[in-house]
Amino acid sequence: MDKKFVSLPALLLVLVFVSALAFAQTETGIVAGTAEDPSGAVVAGATVNVTNTGTGATRTATTGSNGQYTITNLEPGTYTVSVSAPGFNTFKQNVQVTVGSRNTVDAKLALASGGTWKN
Repeated sequence: MDKKFVSLPALLLVLVFVSALAFAQTETGIVAGTAEDPSGAVVAGATVNVTNTGTGATRTATTGSNGQYTITNLEPGTYTVSVSAPGFNTFKQNVQVTVGSRNTVDAKLALASGGTWKN
């Protein structure tokens, strides 16, 4: 028997495993967006917390040099997205995550009281 061929049971097992992974990935949603200052410039290094209001579970990300963040694999439910950075007020917005959804939450960060704006 030539060992180049994979047995049918092994092939079926691999197909079932790959199908299960693909199905599991569609059971969740995504929250993504950009943090910007009052002039529209991106805010790198902002902390993004996405909290499930039903369970209290929180996922955290940091905006990249382009001001963008993405949080994946969120179970369906209502979430509070909060974005904070030094010198700015914390931005908060609720979002409904559904199966397979990609939700955009762009944060317009206002200057904290007493802050000054330099362009």
